[in-house]
Amino acid sequence: MNRFKSIILASAAFAMLLGAATETYAQPGKPSGTPSPASSVEYFLPTQNAKYNKNIQSPQEFFGFEIGERLADWGDITRYVEYLADKSKRVSVKKFGFTFERRQFMQVYITSPSNQNNLEKIRKEHMKVLDPTQSDKIDLEKMPLIVNLCGNIHGNEISGSQALLPIMFFYAAVDDKAVADMLENTVIVFTPGQNPDGLSRFAMWVNSTSSINHFVDGQSREYSEAGPSSRANHYWMDTNRDWLTAQFPEGQNLVKMYEYWMPNVLLDLHEMGAGRTALYYISPGDPKRTYKYIPQENQDLTKEIGKTTGRYLDSIGVPYYTGRGYDDFFIGKGACYGDIQGSVCILHELSSTRGHVRDFGPMGIHNFGENVRWHSLAACGVLNGSIANAKALKEYQKNFYVNAAKAAAADPGKGYLFDARGNRGIAFNFLENLLLHEIDVYPVKGQEGKYFVPFEQKHYYKIKGIFEDITEYEDDKFYDISTWSPARAYNLNYEVVAEAPVVDKKIIEAVFPQGAVKGGVSNIGYAFAPAEYYTPYMIAALQKKGVNLQVAKAPFAYKNKASKIDVTMPAGTIVIPAEGQIFSGQDLFNFLDELAKKCGVDVVGFQAKKPKDFSLAEVNCVPVRNTRTALITDTGASQQQGSIWYLLDYRYAMNHSLVDFRNFNRKDFNMDKYDAIVFTGNVNGQLEGEATQKLTNWVENGGTLIVLGGSHYLVRRIGNDSVKGDVGNDERNRGGGVSGLVLNAEISHDSPLTWGYDQDNIDVFQNNATVWSVDNGAEVVMKYAAEPYRSGYVTKEQLAKFSGSPIVATKRMGKGCIIFIHNDFTYRSYWFGTNHILTNAILFGNLI
Repeated sequence: MNRFKSIILASAAFAMLLGAATETYAQPGKPSGTPSPASSVEYFLPTQNAKYNKNIQSPQEFFGFEIGERLADWGDITRYVEYLADKSKRVSVKKFGFTFERRQFMQVYITSPSNQNNLEKIRKEHMKVLDPTQSDKIDLEKMPLIVNLCGNIHGNEISGSQALLPIMFFYAAVDDKAVADMLENTVIVFTPGQNPDGLSRFAMWVNSTSSINHFVDGQSREYSEAGPSSRANHYWMDTNRDWLTAQFPEGQNLVKMYEYWMPNVLLDLHEMGAGRTALYYISPGDPKRTYKYIPQENQDLTKEIGKTTGRYLDSIGVPYYTGRGYDDFFIGKGACYGDIQGSVCILHELSSTRGHVRDFGPMGIHNFGENVRWHSLAACGVLNGSIANAKALKEYQKNFYVNAAKAAAADPGKGYLFDARGNRGIAFNFLENLLLHEIDVYPVKGQEGKYFVPFEQKHYYKIKGIFEDITEYEDDKFYDISTWSPARAYNLNYEVVAEAPVVDKKIIEAVFPQGAVKGGVSNIGYAFAPAEYYTPYMIAALQKKGVNLQVAKAPFAYKNKASKIDVTMPAGTIVIPAEGQIFSGQDLFNFLDELAKKCGVDVVGFQAKKPKDFSLAEVNCVPVRNTRTALITDTGASQQQGSIWYLLDYRYAMNHSLVDFRNFNRKDFNMDKYDAIVFTGNVNGQLEGEATQKLTNWVENGGTLIVLGGSHYLVRRIGNDSVKGDVGNDERNRGGGVSGLVLNAEISHDSPLTWGYDQDNIDVFQNNATVWSVDNGAEVVMKYAAEPYRSGYVTKEQLAKFSGSPIVATKRMGKGCIIFIHNDFTYRSYWFGTNHILTNAILFGNLI
């Protein structure tokens, strides 16, 4: 039989729909009657009375509860897929890395037993299709189709992971020749869940707060999950925005899993806010909002696959829509990342129940089990729609890379030349990101710290997506952000060059740049400059060991011929006197040398034969306080709060506490435990009575109050109205008209907040239309340039408002200080360039 005919017949066999499958649940999450396990699982499948391997349990048999009755957490899912791999020769499991909470990522591969025995060979042959120098030698007809079905990345959109369970059971256990033939020609890659921590957090919440008898009431505790929302990961970040920037284990492992197979098709299952209507969304999105490097053929194939999905949903009366609302513009999300790499990525969204049962008004009562069914049927539609279009999909992927190679060769530029302005820590992080995305990068010969990324390589379009500004748009609305600009986020110097430089060997692994103590053991002291990215970590580590630190308020010179050191140390340099320390002599040197290697920071050990040669007494230094920081969080928690927490905790290991705003307002809350308090713009509410006076006293007695974004309104309660915000009247989109914008800012070098920055300008991320004005004696430390535009959608009128407006300002208040920061300087944890302004505010705010 012709190979493709057998595939289509298998698709047709699997698509025989149950007439009884439109039954409603007698109880939410449980099918009516007491069906056998096989017929129960078939409620979620487009098949009827199939024969199964009796030695393989359905999810219901394995868990001891019906799908939709309870929520399977990551532990349940992991145990079940390992069980399937043990019982079925069609199933194998590959483990990847771990989440912050030590849950392991995995993929499940289901294909024929013969394919399982040759899976690595199949994978390597598939990779040759992506190489234009080898793809003509590959017989595409003999290559299996690779389809990747992905469970939820947002933890509280859990129907996606639950929906994959019956599908995995079906293909592992069904006894059907047509399906067996289909599996000879298909490798189904299941990613059962993309955010194991959030998934488990939500499963625990719903399972522990739901009643046995579900009363339809959206105000019930079950539907009001306590913060932080399980949508996000451990550090409260939306990891569906992390595929390109890849700062978290979720984004990093999802990229690794994607690149391991480079599937022909990837389906990403989500839930959406429902309002009063139960609906289903199928890709593609709004045609005006498609990223320019995604070919039209990609969108056409998405539509073709969607036709099959639509028929599956029509069979049970699911209302769905396509072509609007969502888009394929931001390439940092799962349903778009692969679109610039030859895959066809598909997004499915369904109206969420956020628990077991929900009243959708005119649409009636809808329960979680039905949501699982919708996603399961639609995923089957994508799988079978892909099989029906297998030839076109495989040819498309091959041609994508052929055409990309031609475009790279025709580009007038040869590639990007970049450096990290001498910051080795930032360079290391950027190189790690490039290598994760399988982008070739080379060090430039004879120019330390300079690197070259040639265009003529596999991922030409992904390189463009990382470096290129976006300045032209067909629409003025965006589902997410209108620009992302990682190269600007890392504060790089970069340019397209017409001629390739002479380079050394390709970088295979990013090696962390170790620092060292130069000058040997000192009986005078040591110092290190503030510019390197991991200096805050070094400061925190030294203080935790009880080392007394000072900071230079002005530049100073040091020269020693014997040590061959001749440097000018800038303002902000950390000075460590040898005297008065708990360490002495060799021990202090050894500890500093260990930290220098770990942090990539060079340390100078001062030497002087005579006091007149060099003395710390001549350096204008003041003590560095051992800062204790309170990050004020709200009940729901926000990404900005999460990104600051991640910075202070994971990257810099600085002393900090997460303090709920409700506790901050309590009469017995002790503010004196903290030296710095950080309010983000996401804190909702007002300072109450006694807390207002306590905060006033705390600042006046020497505290550093850091107010970010919209939280500036809070300080009006303590008598400071130095900053005012004007949202303007452009209400085109959320945030008053700005959905991600990169603007250039001017830096003042007269403040401790900018210690470590020797540049006069820096690019910042702006994600709302609010413009600040400053008065009442506040000092502006950073402001937008007169012509600030870099990348992203903005109207001329709005851009004119940003021009010259303040971004960072400070105001003394008694012995303390209030620091106003307009922008999110830790945006999505990848905006490295402005991180030090926030940490400088925490560490040195008392010196303003």
